[in-house]
Amino acid sequence: MSATVQSIAAVEAEREQTDGFNLIIDALKLNGLTTIYGVPGIPITDFGRMAQAAGIRVISFRHEQNAGYAASIAGYLTKKPGVCLTVSAPGFLNGLTALAHATTNCFPMILISGSSEREIVDLQQGDYEEMDQLAIAKPLCKAAFRVLHAQDIGIGLARAIRAAVSGRPGGVYLDLPAKLFGQVMDAEAGQKSLVKVIDAAPAQIPAPRFDQTRARCAQDRQKTADHPRQGRGLCAGR
Repeated sequence: MSATVQSIAAVEAEREQTDGFNLIIDALKLNGLTTIYGVPGIPITDFGRMAQAAGIRVISFRHEQNAGYAASIAGYLTKKPGVCLTVSAPGFLNGLTALAHATTNCFPMILISGSSEREIVDLQQGDYEEMDQLAIAKPLCKAAFRVLHAQDIGIGLARAIRAAVSGRPGGVYLDLPAKLFGQVMDAEAGQKSLVKVIDAAPAQIPAPRFDQTRARCAQDRQKTADHPRQGRGLCAGR
């Protein structure tokens, strides 16, 4: 086989591969999540750059808490999960405040954070910014998931979306260890592994009597509230 044929074969083989970066981007776009709020930093800097190149709007902030609040409000307004992207450890903790608020206020939001390698963290061997972020996030949000393998990115994001918007909306944490981004797999298999969430929160129109009762209850709470902001939760929650 000549060198030219070998180089063509190598190029074709390279085109048939994909990695964690592209699978996450493809999974987001497949589910209509085209805006990310966050603070760039290792290990998500390259991901943010690649997401922008793929047509996703990446809005950067100076503090992860502000980015998280923006994502939660976007989720409330669009009824689709607002996506906040942070770095590990301190960045994750800053974003976690907004995630807890989103859960309390019933705003659909997904906090995606890079994290240290599981093998090192679980054995407490002292990895950079070592922290069991999944365990910390669980009590403060509606659901928390960790993706360890590239072929599970599609189902991991789909479960996060479904949990964020179905039933009582809220915040969901998605943990992505740094090593996941660089994992390589067959491109065709990667596309087949992606999952599109279909009607995760079907509309349920209540009976007119129930609707009127709930509206009167909200009005009564507003009238009797000691503080003007009390009693607005029912109205805000539609």
